[in-house]
Amino acid sequence: MLLDWYLYLQLVIYSSDCRRDEVEKFGESYAVKGSLGHIVGKYLMGIALNEMRLVHKFGA
Repeated sequence: MLLDWYLYLQLVIYSSDCRRDEVEKFGESYAVKGSLGHIVGKYLMGIALNEMRLVHKFGA
């Protein structure tokens, strides 16, 4: 399934509980190397709620 480029986004999640990766800067080329990798925009809310510990289970 081919998705349009605008459905992908760069994302930073910062928290004392978050797993840290080695990326030091924010931008398109740096975001690809981050621990989230490629995500589709429609999954953003689920990921954010999961990181805020507001859902009991996210994903399979």
